[in-house]
Parts: sequence; C-alpha cells; structure tokens
Amino acid sequence: MSAPLRVGFVGVGGMRIAYYHAREFAQDPRVRLVACCDIVQEALISFGAQFSIPPAAQYADFETMLQQEGLDIAVVCTNETLHAEMAVLAASHVSSAVVCEKPMAMCLREADAMLDACRERGLRLIVGHQRRYQELYAAARDRLLAGEIGELREIAASGHPRSHLMADGTHTVDLVRYFAGDPAALWVFGQIDTHTGRHAWGHAVEDAALYRVGFETGVQARLTSGGGFASEKCPLGSALVGNYHHIALHGEAGRIDVYGDRTLEGQPPLQIARGAEREVVPIERGWRGGVSPQVHLLDCLESGETHPLNGENARAALEILMAAYESSRIRRIVQLPLENKENPFETILAGAP
Repeated sequence: MSAPLRVGFVGVGGMRIAYYHAREFAQDPRVRLVACCDIVQEALISFGAQFSIPPAAQYADFETMLQQEGLDIAVVCTNETLHAEMAVLAASHVSSAVVCEKPMAMCLREADAMLDACRERGLRLIVGHQRRYQELYAAARDRLLAGEIGELREIAASGHPRSHLMADGTHTVDLVRYFAGDPAALWVFGQIDTHTGRHAWGHAVEDAALYRVGFETGVQARLTSGGGFASEKCPLGSALVGNYHHIALHGEAGRIDVYGDRTLEGQPPLQIARGAEREVVPIERGWRGGVSPQVHLLDCLESGETHPLNGENARAALEILMAAYESSRIRRIVQLPLENKENPFETILAGAP
C-alpha cells in the first residue's frame, strides 16, 4: 500500500469552509491532514486542535508551508480575491492536486493562470461546486435524463436573495450547466444593480443581477441573484421560496422544481409537474452514493477519471458570470467566448467606458 497523500490547507478561519473540506478528507485513509496556514493565530490553533495538526505544522506563511511540508494536495479556502495567487503558488509545489474554493477566480485572466499552472505540472485543479454531488440535485438530474418531462427547453434559476454572483451565483450557474449537460454557452444578456455600494468577501459586490444565457444545445436559462430588497410582496429570485435556490427545469412535457439545500415546512425539496399532476419526490439528504467530491478526487487520482468539478468546468461557469457583468457594462448581448479577460464589474465601478 502506498503512503497516504499529504494534505494541507490555507485559509482556515473566516467562514470555516476549510473545516468542511478537512472533515471529508479526514474520513479517507488514503490521506493525512498534515498542515494548515492562516494569518490569524486563533484560527490556526482551533483548526489544528480539531484535526490533530501539531503547532509545528501550523503556518502564518503559505509559501513556507509549501516549501517545508511536501504536500500532495493543497486546499485553498482563502478570500476569493486570493484564490488565483494561492492556487498558482500551490501548483508550483504540490504533486497531485489543487483544490480551490469557489468562485474559481476574480476574472478569466486569473482563471487561465490557474489552469496553466496546473496543466504544466500535470496536476488536478478542482473547484468547490459541491452541489453536483448532493442527492437533491443528482436525483433531479436523474429524473430529467430519464425523460420524465420530455426534452429540456429552458431552465429558470433563482439564487440567494441576499447574495451576489461571485459568492452564490457561481453555484447557481454551475448547477444550470450541470442540468443542461455542461454545454458551451453562446451568449449572455444581463443587467446588474449596484445602487447601495455593497462590499462583501473582501470586495465590492452588486445588489442584484438578472441575466439570460443561450447554450449551444438550444436550451436557454434565465437567472437571478440577490435582489432581496426588491419587494416583500413580489421579491426577485428565491426569496419567493425562502431557500438557497429555486431551479425549475422546463421540458416539453412538464417541469421539475428543485427547492434549495434544506427542507422547509410545507415545501417539497423536489417536485415534478405534468399538467395537473404533481409528484413529490422524497429525498434523503447527503452525498450521492455517500461519495463526497473530496473522496471522489482520491478515486480519480487512482483511476485517471475526469473529476466533474474540474477547473475547465469552473472556468466555463466563471465566464458566464463575467459575461453577465460585461453585458451590463456595454448594454448589449455578449457573444462567447468572452474577449474581456479582466473583471467587467470593476470597470463598471470605476466608471470607465
């Protein structure tokens, strides 16, 4: 039996997303959690205590950790403005994979740098769009692929009413691509609202976004994000259902409604409508088949299989987000691939043409 893969983490405080990754990796004997890094000492102490990482392997400097710990896998859970910098740095040291939280990066230029850095060394780059692995969304896709609503025509997806594109909108777009079969997007037409000057997760964010995407298969998607302030009687997005997501899959013979990440009283997590008929689909919450994205990464490293959360899929989702900003900036439909490799939202905020 080969030695366990050595896993290290950067960004172990804040939203505590590193704890989720660590818990999933820690359940598999094929890995050892050996090091962690954060600029906040209290975060290091807490994370180290929970996952048995000794003080000598707790670092305030990421590059030092990479140089000294001989990692096979680095998990990047920092603020998203640092994702690209940290992932590129990790790629120069680890031997097997870089796991990065979402959003992948703040612009396409950064995303391409991450992909290039990993390709050059033959590494896997995995991005945290974990909802593809959750039973709720997988079951909905199973029913879609089984033809229970006929051919898919349109997807309506509403994201979190108090969030924004780069935080939770990235999950919404990834799920839309998942249900559509990961086709190439041909165009995006969008509008954003920035009237309050919001800041979150270390950068400026929009108040609301409304955008439409056309895919090469002919399927179109209409999406919303944010907008919780719009109206109590007629809110924008998933405030209507009080959950993280509401995704409606419209087919030629019916509709599949997927209601968020958690069960709300009186609201089914998954429902199929065919004319006047309504079928409530019972769902056991958890990972599909008990396999998390982290465990599946270890399987893929052994088998050579492509991981669904690969960097190319994440870049495709990011391109749609950037195109929504770009469409709002230039006031017209944007054709893909997107030429602008910077972040159009930053240009909008700067007031530049």
